[in-house]
Amino acid sequence: MLRRELLMQGAATLTALTHLESYLSALDADPATKVAVLRSMITAQRRREGLMPAPGLAGIVVEHMRLLRAVGEHAREPRAQRLAAEALSEGYGFLAWLAWDMWEIGSAQRYYHAAVRMARQSQHPTLTAYMLGSTAVFTAKSGNPHRALDLIHQARKSLPAHTQDTIEAWLYSTSAAAHASAQQADETWRYLDMAHEATTRIRVDDNPPWPWIMRFDDQKLAGYRLVAAVDLHNPTVALRSAPLATKVQVHSAQHALNLLAQADAHAMNRDYDQSAAIALTALDAASTKTSQRVIRAAWKTRQALPVTSRDESVQRLDDKLRNLDPLDI
Repeated sequence: MLRRELLMQGAATLTALTHLESYLSALDADPATKVAVLRSMITAQRRREGLMPAPGLAGIVVEHMRLLRAVGEHAREPRAQRLAAEALSEGYGFLAWLAWDMWEIGSAQRYYHAAVRMARQSQHPTLTAYMLGSTAVFTAKSGNPHRALDLIHQARKSLPAHTQDTIEAWLYSTSAAAHASAQQADETWRYLDMAHEATTRIRVDDNPPWPWIMRFDDQKLAGYRLVAAVDLHNPTVALRSAPLATKVQVHSAQHALNLLAQADAHAMNRDYDQSAAIALTALDAASTKTSQRVIRAAWKTRQALPVTSRDESVQRLDDKLRNLDPLDI
């Protein structure tokens, strides 16, 4: 049944893309207009990130990128070329995120590098900082925090002197994430305090500037503080941040990762049953995505628990992880 549903979904996607390609070919418009159509679709796919598994979504984005490159290659006006570079950067950045979710680290790295190159080529005032900051978080979490700090410095240098508070809050938070991965506690807390100050200046009716698509608020900041505290082995601060960071019940990889950070904090306090129970909730939260990044994080949480345990939650977590792990045949 699942295979049939996936095949039907793939066929529907192919049909939609075929119609889109025909529409663009017949569209009597300049390249900039065609780029705008494709860019809006890539942005729309980013908003769907929590609603479908990464492999299927990546396939759709790859085809949109193919069409976008074709349009960009025929663009002659500098403005159209810059718009195409902006859209390609956004697409590569999203593909990097999806590859990371699938734990295809090499592909994610290549896509992030392409996103930064296209952002610089576009000359957009804040896109380069966004892609450098995103690459920095990926790099830190992939085991190279000192390189991540260098990327954060580059992101800061690429920004104009005065930027919107959403951008400031986000960049301070990503800076904190990189410093936490590097075990630099003082700098981590300093940047989180600066992020808090910037967040308080964001008005409720402020729309995030593209390429940011989600509003930066206290809950998002709490997520950064939770994960940073776990990286710094500070379960007290982590558990203080967890209620707000995990407040909204959404089916997404990021929500599941926040829950797993909360589970790690409980494990640090030797509250193993609670840790396993929250890890199970995290896996359920990402059930629509079968995210390999989430599954790997859940295995890491399990490694912090006793090898043998009579706690029912720990045993249920073991069963769940074995069922989800594709290598357990």
